[in-house]
Amino acid sequence: MVPDTGATRAVKALVDTGDVHENFWKVINFLQGCAGLSTPADPLQLVAGD
Repeated sequence: MVPDTGATRAVKALVDTGDVHENFWKVINFLQGCAGLSTPADPLQLVAGD
């Protein structure tokens, strides 16, 4: 958390979630194209993480 001072200011933004599914798949396609990155072969997976 950054304190609101003369050197900083609060910023609010509106995020349009109308095209979320399309942008999600763009990210997935990008990650699959990265060299050395392993992605699951199954279309759906649940992975537990720390």
